[in-house]
Amino acid sequence: MDLYVLDSDFNQITIIDDYESLIWAKRYHDFGDCELYVRACEEYVRDLQKGHYLIRSDDDMICRIKSIDLETNVEEGNFLVVVGADCRIVLSQRVVWNQTNYTGTVENYIRKLITDNLINPSDSARAIDNFILDDPVGLTDRITEQVTFKPLDEKVIELCKAYDYGSKVTLNEDNQFVFSLYKGEDRSYNQEVNDHIVFSPEFDNIISSRFTSDDSTIKNVALVAGEGEGVDRKRLTYGTSSGLNRYELFVDAKDLSSQTEEGETIDYEAALKARGIEALAEYGTVISFEGAVEPNYSYKYGTDYNLGDIVQVMNEYGVEVSAKITEVIETFDSEGRSIIPTFQFQEVAIND
Repeated sequence: MDLYVLDSDFNQITIIDDYESLIWAKRYHDFGDCELYVRACEEYVRDLQKGHYLIRSDDDMICRIKSIDLETNVEEGNFLVVVGADCRIVLSQRVVWNQTNYTGTVENYIRKLITDNLINPSDSARAIDNFILDDPVGLTDRITEQVTFKPLDEKVIELCKAYDYGSKVTLNEDNQFVFSLYKGEDRSYNQEVNDHIVFSPEFDNIISSRFTSDDSTIKNVALVAGEGEGVDRKRLTYGTSSGLNRYELFVDAKDLSSQTEEGETIDYEAALKARGIEALAEYGTVISFEGAVEPNYSYKYGTDYNLGDIVQVMNEYGVEVSAKITEVIETFDSEGRSIIPTFQFQEVAIND
């Protein structure tokens, strides 16, 4: 696997194949990152600069270098520690500048937020010329929502978590950043369309694992309070769990207005509901496996399964779940290649 360094104009300037270690972390909802540890030399010190990019020959994530540390040691030698951020982080450079009122699919809502605030904003100084959207994929979830002044990256991540979408930014042949949404494939026992992917000690494809079941932060009923004061605040309850199984969450949505800036009335109840859905998506019973998998097993990461896929996972104690791969950390070092996926099943008990 070769690692390429691109300058700020995306020209390839260096190939690095003699690194001490490379950690490459990809995440389904959130942004990924990487860390390169390489022996210092004149070429690497010159070319590994902030604002340059790291890409792999066998992966589509592109990372922008955010920090460089030069460590010197008379006995052990000199090393560079280079940290890069997934180029989805470009979204963090913008906020939702104007009040946005939207009714339609969540996919088109995300596309609109990015278009209005990063690709084709009314203020041309806010535009990033080489940032484009990939073709729509036809995701059908719908939403009615109003948002103003929220950081663009936070809003996109919030929506992706609430509706279980993955996102990525890749680089095309015209050196444009391409933003796209996707949903992973179901490869668990719950379906018969795709081949089953099963990780289990029984099949000798999990080297080590850590199982966690945690409901310490569970919330399943949201009280969403919007505009108004005191007892006159507009309120909506989302979720119907009761008794000992009811865990309540207050969501302050006072920034939501029942009218647009042009004076038009919006579907305020639907907007409050959307806030409740997004808030509760952060809570729930989380069952997660973190497991180092055998990279040379018959299942090949990137071919047989990928980030965002749902697979079958079990341990030697009979704990079994159909879980989504929400993160994959690859490490390349003197010991070879290791792959550590995080398999996560999150259940938010909401009855709407």
